[in-house]
Amino acid sequence: MNNLRLRHFAVASGLLVLIGLGLGPQPVAAAETVTFEGSFAAGDLEWRDTGSGWQAVHPDTRALAETGAPQVPYIDLSFLVPRALKVVDIEIEVLQSHRQSVPGPLALGQLLQASTGEFVTVQHLRQEGEVFPEIWGEFGGQQIWRGYGLASVRVYPVRAVLAADGQYSEVEILDRYRVRMIGVEGTVATTSAERQRLVKGERLRTENILRQTVANPQALGAYQRQDGMEIGEPRLFEPTRSPSLTGSAVEYLIVTTEALAEPFQRLADFKTAERKLLRSLRKPLARKRHRSQGRWRKETFGRDA
Repeated sequence: MNNLRLRHFAVASGLLVLIGLGLGPQPVAAAETVTFEGSFAAGDLEWRDTGSGWQAVHPDTRALAETGAPQVPYIDLSFLVPRALKVVDIEIEVLQSHRQSVPGPLALGQLLQASTGEFVTVQHLRQEGEVFPEIWGEFGGQQIWRGYGLASVRVYPVRAVLAADGQYSEVEILDRYRVRMIGVEGTVATTSAERQRLVKGERLRTENILRQTVANPQALGAYQRQDGMEIGEPRLFEPTRSPSLTGSAVEYLIVTTEALAEPFQRLADFKTAERKLLRSLRKPLARKRHRSQGRWRKETFGRDA
């Protein structure tokens, strides 16, 4: 096997991605749990006749595609969890549920066709007894994203009930529930990067994204995350060759092979020149704000550049 030689090029901008980041596992201080209470709006549930059976449709869910099993809906939730918590399992406590009949036998999942044209069977969930799936939910994994710990949970708010005649003609609905994530002492398996250079506004932008995606955005207020230290920028763009806090901040770090070094160097030079051009346009814009037509032309050029 040929040995690959890697090269990297720094490109000017205001966001530090890889320069000045340290790697390493994070210690877990103590075992703890994270809890969340949720609800399912059963009133928004609709029933659709697929031709081969009835399927429950809900705006906040997707349908299971287990071969030979009812196509019941599921919800994928993301939770903000402490960085020092290694989640190993979850528990879903039923606070309120009810059963209701359906218009007819439920539609069953069919064989799925792979990109090769082959038909495959999907059987992930088990059925023991009269209810499918047998669980209300399951743990989907844990990751670190931009310094925030995230855990994913899949909830099955509608479970199919098997009747004596062998048909699924009733469902059990999870109206209100509590999710408990169980953590243990040890180290978080995911190796993560620690931000060492402060980028103004980065935390606010990241938290705005999380508020729209996690099920427990209230946890952001007291979340402990390393934001990095404020470092003065030199007058000229002078990044260091290796990750450090002494050079200029960069937006991209291009890692490539020797064979592709030349075209990527042209890309790095172009991006660097682009940023310098945008900075050079700011002062003329400030002096010409009273000329609306000239300002529009220059600002348009500045954005498009």
